[in-house]
Amino acid sequence: DLRWTDYAEWFPVSQSVTRSVTGALIIQPRSMPAGRDITLEPSDDKSAWMTFAVVEQLRNFASVPGNVMTLTIGSTAYDVIFRHHQSTPVEAEPVAHFRTYIGTDFFRVTLKFMTV
Repeated sequence: DLRWTDYAEWFPVSQSVTRSVTGALIIQPRSMPAGRDITLEPSDDKSAWMTFAVVEQLRNFASVPGNVMTLTIGSTAYDVIFRHHQSTPVEAEPVAHFRTYIGTDFFRVTLKFMTV
């Protein structure tokens, strides 16, 4: 039930734009085969709940530096790593707040990856 919220925000092209000493415009386009953000979020407060045990496993995956994983969405597989450089790569909010959590308590989770 997670949805890819930044799907349409990425293009495989980047460019730098500068001016020469004469004022002429210098445009340098380049291809970007990797680095696409993949943010997976619940559609609403009632969808994509995960247990605390799953959240802990995701946090363990994210705690391995450079851990490249295969993420399959539909019929397409992506090689991804967690996005540590922008924010918390695994955001987990409890559905119900308790003093401590056990493996079966539910959380709403947002996952932040980038393609490699």
